Amino acid sequence: MDYDHFIRTVMSLGDVPSSAEAADITSATLETLAERLSPKEAKNMATLLPKGIGKFLESATGAEAEEFEIDEFFERIRQRSGLKIDPLVHRVRAVTETIKEAVDPSELLEMYAELPYEFRQLFDAGPLQSSTSEISHT
Repeated sequence: MDYDHFIRTVMSLGDVPSSAEAADITSATLETLAERLSPKEAKNMATLLPKGIGKFLESATGAEAEEFEIDEFFERIRQRSGLKIDPLVHRVRAVTETIKEAVDPSELLEMYAELPYEFRQLFDAGPLQSSTSEISHT
């Protein structure tokens, strides 16, 4: 999966009207996720995502993982993205579904090991329905 395919998938799954908005929610989600992961795991995940997407995980890594709950996770994404909570949750789920598509399941298990159950539910809630019948795979 390359950068454009990742963004198109987020657009489709999250009903995001533009590639710029899809990149914004992707950035906000991954930067916030990076704050919750150890720097080592954030850097590992960054290498597994398409070029241009992984950088969002690398840019937010601190000295150690921050401990915060799912409500704080969404609040931080809301502050970064400027979205209201209704479209935000759906769009964050579009990003997590796209990550699942882009990364090998065994690598995801390593990331899950660092996250509380409520965070893993973002990835395990089941597939979202695409707003289009097919996503171009160019």
